[in-house]
Amino acid sequence: VEDNFRGNVQTRLRKLSEGVVKATLLALAGLKRLNMTENVTSTLSIEDMLPAVAQGAIGIACRRNDDKMAEYLASLNHEETRLAISCERAFLTTLDGSCRTPIAGYASRDKDGNCLFRGLVAS
Repeated sequence: VEDNFRGNVQTRLRKLSEGVVKATLLALAGLKRLNMTENVTSTLSIEDMLPAVAQGAIGIACRRNDDKMAEYLASLNHEETRLAISCERAFLTTLDGSCRTPIAGYASRDKDGNCLFRGLVAS
């Protein structure tokens, strides 16, 4: 039986423990942040399920003429992540995707530094 339900982590876990639902899918990052990893029974690998394009990435913008802030923000940049997200977003843009389009993508590097990309367009 499928049951789409909304709610925060605590609500979803309560419904699970009360038997209202048989399973739920939660972000591991959120469970870690809430110190609730004891509730994790399994995790999905990239091979099991591709994430949404740029899922988990945080972007920060500042005023165009604020050189001091731009310099500070540049120090926070993680180049590997920036390159991966740029690749993923290029895929999304090429397909004219949006947050309402079922498009997934994951970019990484192999041991030789080559970009590896997996993409999915669902229906």
